[in-house]
Amino acid sequence: VKASRTPEEMTLYFVEIGKLEHKLIPMEAKYHQIDSTVLKFNVLKNRLDQELTKGKAYRLYLSYNDGNEIKSIISKDIIHWN
Repeated sequence: VKASRTPEEMTLYFVEIGKLEHKLIPMEAKYHQIDSTVLKFNVLKNRLDQELTKGKAYRLYLSYNDGNEIKSIISKDIIHWN
């Protein structure tokens, strides 16, 4: 994400990849900006263990407010939760 944003303007989700539907799981996360194009998110492992199911596959999804428009980014990488 290019621009300085406040945490209230961003929401991080895990998207469970399923055959029929994709379950959206909101995740509390703190972040810090590494440079103008990279944000590093920190998520508590116990929160991940509570919300994610072992053996399922997920993608990261970031929703953010860009002025008057809501935009989103979805990861290309798949996370296999074990």
